[in-house]
Amino acid sequence: MFDSVFDKEWSEARRDVRPLSLIMFDVDFFKRYNDHYGHVEGDACLKRVAHALTLSANRPRDFLARYGGEEFVLLLPASDENAAMAVAERCRQAIFKAQIAHAASPVSQLLTVSMGVGTIIPSGIDDPVKFVDTVDRRLYRAKQGGRDRIVFGAV
Repeated sequence: MFDSVFDKEWSEARRDVRPLSLIMFDVDFFKRYNDHYGHVEGDACLKRVAHALTLSANRPRDFLARYGGEEFVLLLPASDENAAMAVAERCRQAIFKAQIAHAASPVSQLLTVSMGVGTIIPSGIDDPVKFVDTVDRRLYRAKQGGRDRIVFGAV
């Protein structure tokens, strides 16, 4: 579903010359969470994370999807870099407010997420796959930088 929505929003942003922002999330040390609490509790945890993220993106076209095991993506049409950063910070606060215990995490006793954020006004020469890859690399840098952080930038 993400691929379909992303393709549609990319095309509209290109046609209308509007910014499109993407936030990629990874639950920090989720394997340790599953090992400590079990897979049933891990599934419940992911549902709580999804709920918290949904509360942070409340415009009708904002689109949240599970992207991988413990990864989520949030697509923000017509959102510039400042707006995307504000949403990312709201997401971080919503995860904190959910107060999800994570006794096996070396960074916090509460569950945290790492985020990569990117914004682009797509043109005919821009590649949507490269854009997603750029945001994914920012997520990876957030994880390498100590986790529980946001790495952003315009593309």
